Amino acid sequence: MLHRRRLLHDCELTGQDRYVALVDDNGVEHHFMDHPRNAGAGAACQGRIREHPEALLWAIFEQPPVFTIADTRPDLVEANRRRLLSFETASPDGPSGPRTSEQIT
Repeated sequence: MLHRRRLLHDCELTGQDRYVALVDDNGVEHHFMDHPRNAGAGAACQGRIREHPEALLWAIFEQPPVFTIADTRPDLVEANRRRLLSFETASPDGPSGPRTSEQIT
């Protein structure tokens, strides 16, 4: 009889290249990712690491919501957007492209 333990985790996406890593009872590390090497040949093997398509992970486990910084801290995203806009506006190469010396003074 298979007993499943329900473990809860908070997840936050930081960056573009990521994988979920799990270690099985035999000590083999499994990486579930968007683009595993040798995806057509089943589990790709790199030493004691096996790579699998991420879809396999969610066929086994319940996929949790993953929040981005824009979801969790919209105030910081907006503050950084305004800061970048102020740099762009203050730059000699402002939002409308390079300026001539007459436009700068």
